[in-house]
Amino acid sequence: MPLTLAQLEALSQQTFPTRAVSRRDVDGHAALHAAIGAAIDPVARALEFDMSSFVARDEQELLTLPPHILFVWCDEADLMASFYALPEADISPSVAQALHAVAGLRFGDPAQLPPEQRGAVLRIMAAIGTPLARDADDFFAAYVDGGAQDPELPVRAEVEALFDQFAPCYVPDADGLDRRFTRVITAHRHIDA
Repeated sequence: MPLTLAQLEALSQQTFPTRAVSRRDVDGHAALHAAIGAAIDPVARALEFDMSSFVARDEQELLTLPPHILFVWCDEADLMASFYALPEADISPSVAQALHAVAGLRFGDPAQLPPEQRGAVLRIMAAIGTPLARDADDFFAAYVDGGAQDPELPVRAEVEALFDQFAPCYVPDADGLDRRFTRVITAHRHIDA
């Protein structure tokens, strides 16, 4: 059972805190962890996301865990959202820059975006990978090829390196939320009418 369009819009644009945890926040990680659980819980059933094992953690417990970014990909094509727990230590500079550029972005056809945003969106979509294309070659042909050698777009070798990179970070249920998150980044791909 997919989300309604209104639920998907709310999830991508309003539900999650947009501010990263500050080093000065004495309970910042615990507050963000609880806010993530509260944001997902109302739509968990529609997403087939089991929240029964979610446990709020205190700050001291969370500080023993490595830092992660929760990336929320909302896609109107199937009215679903996917969650990815990205370990901060493993994020490449190009992916970090792309995440920063797409944070809070609501977009349709990537080809209609300004070159820098288009490049960022395509890098993130390549890292998501399989749900969007069969393989790196298929992705490159569908989304990048024909970009008139724009220096902002990923080249074939970069698409191959990025393709499906987020797959091991996919969060299928609440057990995957048992991490220290430092921020939430959302992106929303809408269907152009």
